[in-house]
Amino acid sequence: MRGWMNPGASYIDPAEVGDVMRAGAVGTVSASEHCGFAVGEHVYGVFGVQEHALSDGKGVIKIDPSLAPPPTYLGTLGMTGMVVFDYANRFSEAMADIAGWMREGRIVSREHIVDGGISAFPDALLKLFAGENTGKLVLRVGAG
Repeated sequence: MRGWMNPGASYIDPAEVGDVMRAGAVGTVSASEHCGFAVGEHVYGVFGVQEHALSDGKGVIKIDPSLAPPPTYLGTLGMTGMVVFDYANRFSEAMADIAGWMREGRIVSREHIVDGGISAFPDALLKLFAGENTGKLVLRVGAG
């Protein structure tokens, strides 16, 4: 958000002094004339940092506070998503599960191999950025 407060080239117009700061927010519908949202429903949208917001319903989604507390929809269940550090204490458990799933064939590691030695590097890089690889992209530079 700090970058939105500075003038200059950016992917989004800067926030002007006095504007509501753009931000995802959760809330409860307090009044509604929209057929998709009833009073009392919990919602998420880009309402900004403010006590009350008016919306036409575009980009607003209903959330279920019985599944997770509303603030969770701003973090773990929101745009930022789960961060590996949230579950660092369960790393060994995850690795054991993944290894088991690989042994059982439930997870398959895929490789896209590009032959041609180091001279094929530009082509391999183009494939990577074009999304032409499936799984891991490997450039074979030695005898195979």
